[in-house]
Amino acid sequence: MSLAGVLLRSGKPGTDQDRIGHWSPAVGLCRRLATTPIQLYCLGSHRDDEFQSFEFDKNALKETKMKQSTAENLKQAFAGESQAYMKYSIFADKAERDGFPEVARLFRAIAFAEQVHATNHLRQLGGINDTAANLEQAMAGEDYEVTEMYPAFSAVAELQEEKGAMRSMHYALEAEKIHEVLYGDAKDAVEEGHDIAAASVFVCPVCGHTVIGEAPEKCPVCGSPRKRYIEF
Repeated sequence: MSLAGVLLRSGKPGTDQDRIGHWSPAVGLCRRLATTPIQLYCLGSHRDDEFQSFEFDKNALKETKMKQSTAENLKQAFAGESQAYMKYSIFADKAERDGFPEVARLFRAIAFAEQVHATNHLRQLGGINDTAANLEQAMAGEDYEVTEMYPAFSAVAELQEEKGAMRSMHYALEAEKIHEVLYGDAKDAVEEGHDIAAASVFVCPVCGHTVIGEAPEKCPVCGSPRKRYIEF
């Protein structure tokens, strides 16, 4: 990407509100004397894929633009560590049920270590933002799963008559639809400056159906009874 200059601003993309900073013939180091959230935009564009990556530290922005190969390696490492965290957490539950509580403890401890690794990688990739932006990112992920990923995957599983995979994907698809709505409601609240209302969240341990407030008598997706729901 070629940059003729950069613009430092605190307003939303596409607006001139709260513009700050300056144009520069090189990226270099941009400074501002304030502590409000900052974003750096490429000249003439507000596309997400043209953003530079910066770290904010004591009112100064330090460029951390990463080489593409390193960024791709970190993305793969993040995926691997995330999967390890999930697998070890699942293995811990199985070890507990099998009567090996200390093995379960070991699995959970190492799962946490993998979570630490994944968090570090995501932070370096610039994937951790403020809560509103994180909710927007979560909504986009759920929408992709609902509109593209699971419909395509399910079609292949159906064509190949893989009934177990079809059931697993159906469970996930129905839950993701709800998750996108819940994230959207939470994002609206956060953007208005307040938290969502205090309430229990119930999740079906069979299919992942999620509901705020009170669990249904029977899961509408898989038919599990209310007593099986996990409260958060």
